[in-house]
Amino acid sequence: MDCESHKVIDVQIVDKRDVDLKSMRMEKLGLQRGMTSVRLRINVVELVTDASTSVKAMMARDAEYKEIFHSLDVWHKAKKLAKALSEASKKKELAELRPWKRSIVNHFWWSCEQAQGDVQKLKAIWIGVLYHVSGEHTWATSRCHHSDLTEADINDTAKTPLGVDSQAMKFLRKIVLDAKWMRSMAYYARSRHTGALENYHSVILKYAPKRTAFGFDAFKARCLLFAALDHYVHVDRQHAQPKTSSERRFHRKYNKNSQQWTVTKVKQHKTYPHISQLMHRVLLRKVKDTGSVLQKPLKSSFAQSTIAPVAPVAPPGTSSLVEQQRSRTGNSNSTVNAHTTREIDEIDDVDAR
Repeated sequence: MDCESHKVIDVQIVDKRDVDLKSMRMEKLGLQRGMTSVRLRINVVELVTDASTSVKAMMARDAEYKEIFHSLDVWHKAKKLAKALSEASKKKELAELRPWKRSIVNHFWWSCEQAQGDVQKLKAIWIGVLYHVSGEHTWATSRCHHSDLTEADINDTAKTPLGVDSQAMKFLRKIVLDAKWMRSMAYYARSRHTGALENYHSVILKYAPKRTAFGFDAFKARCLLFAALDHYVHVDRQHAQPKTSSERRFHRKYNKNSQQWTVTKVKQHKTYPHISQLMHRVLLRKVKDTGSVLQKPLKSSFAQSTIAPVAPVAPPGTSSLVEQQRSRTGNSNSTVNAHTTREIDEIDDVDAR
């Protein structure tokens, strides 16, 4: 997906059997295939992913990707920060952190946006949160970037400034100045996130739900023909606006973790203009088709012979499995007569052929 336009430019489908049934390797393989395909058509200068350790190692070590800047999703990092603050604020001695949690997370988002690729600037702005929560808005090297506080802000009892030597301040200082956290700042200096890609994955689940099994060609068609087209056609939907009002529409949501209400934009309804075009092309192709209705379907593009079966061990005969089960349980009710067993073995032989 293009980071700026949010248009899908390549789709890769990875089968679990491609990676020896180790699902943890699927993301890396899919990314490698996608990068190879995309780089044949466009010049890739930056890659934005989640914080996958295998992907980070690949981008850092492989020579073919050394010219590509690797950014990580700010949303996942902010979520990790919010989770750490939420868990800590449940403790009695750290309860002072609870009213500050949302402000601290928002400050991290704002710091990444203001950095504009400068890692040192990002670190300097991020560290400033320690002064702000303690009530200091000017210090030796810098100052807070917000406007002057009003009388209402100063008298706000919901957010009490944290004491410099308080347990809450010590815990926050440990998070903000954590060495591993500070080293990872280079990945977030450009303020990238994968929200649009997550939305596209939701569209895929609409056409190919995980609880339903599909053949390879059917799954490929649902991902490429339906989900990708749906996303491409509707990616630029505008903010919804009622006909009788000039105000934009929003939807309110309650967050259990933060115990606060938030709002999200309501976009215009989908119109699906591509569906009628697809139906027209299908019917037109059928009308022009001169072949017999009994003609064989096209051969699947999925090369079954190049991929090992799901079970790495060849299946034994059903009768032998029945004998093993009977010997384990010792239950006479689990016996199978010889005639039925021979029929089952014949079916197994046919399936094997």
